[in-house]
Amino acid sequence: ASQDAGDPAPLLRLAALQGEAGDWGGAAESYRAALARAPNNAEARQGAAEAAARVAPGPAAIPFLRAEAERAGTPRAWRALGVSLDLSGRPAEAQAAYLRGLGASPGDPDLRSNLALSLALTGAPEAVAEATAAMAAPGAGARHSANAVLVLALLGREGQARAAARSAGLDAGDTADLLERARRARATRDPAGRAAAVGQVSAGG
Repeated sequence: ASQDAGDPAPLLRLAALQGEAGDWGGAAESYRAALARAPNNAEARQGAAEAAARVAPGPAAIPFLRAEAERAGTPRAWRALGVSLDLSGRPAEAQAAYLRGLGASPGDPDLRSNLALSLALTGAPEAVAEATAAMAAPGAGARHSANAVLVLALLGREGQARAAARSAGLDAGDTADLLERARRARATRDPAGRAAAVGQVSAGG
């Protein structure tokens, strides 16, 4: 990454590896360095915004993520903003962000799945329809099925959640983990605490 001062690609690869390793501080520095080389590079801008949210999660990161979502308009950008809003205890705004993304990319299973989870965190029964639509979308996979199980459990429908887990082929350990996360979330009054207890199963990449 240091050998070619004009090419952002090595820095972007380095930043991605740092993120995968959980070194979000290092990833943020690498993305910023990539931006210095290529200020208009979309991957660098998005990566820098997401890394900033990981380094300092919560309200402080939201303006950067919102600006990037408005600028780029990609599903990834709207998902990142929505997840940050959910984790900041602002589910209504998070749902609006997911819907903005779906307006441009209605077939994106991650956006729809995250919308379902956000709705379930507020007890909205329409979360089930959104989770079902996410599983039926092109490109849907195991994580969307796991999210549907979590949605049902968050709504207190543990019997249906177990049946959905069996239908999706989830093993007993994964099913138990999802149900336990939902129980912890339901026992938490604070919206940010509920989102943190659950996590975002299908935040996407």
